[in-house]
Amino acid sequence: MRLRERVGQRSEKAIDLGVIVVRGKADAQPTIDAEEEWFQLLLGTVMAYATYFASCTPGYLNNEGLPPDESGGRGAAYMRSAVEFKDLLAAWRADGSYVGLVRTPVTR
Repeated sequence: MRLRERVGQRSEKAIDLGVIVVRGKADAQPTIDAEEEWFQLLLGTVMAYATYFASCTPGYLNNEGLPPDESGGRGAAYMRSAVEFKDLLAAWRADGSYVGLVRTPVTR
């Protein structure tokens, strides 16, 4: 049974992780540059919501109206559509090179 069939289409992240680890039989870590590039991409999707959250009544979702502190400063989510996110991941794994990912073979 193929990995995609077992996991279903609910979890693209699980598919990516399965493909990276199972096929490569490896531990996987992003490069520093890849982490930064991903964070910048996330920031680009979050900024559209910044004005909205700044004008909301202070609460849990907008950090009580305060800007994020150091511990939450790099915590962000992809704020465009789920379809765009799925397409972004599909494009990343399309050629199989997993740009920005360092795989280390697992030895037993």
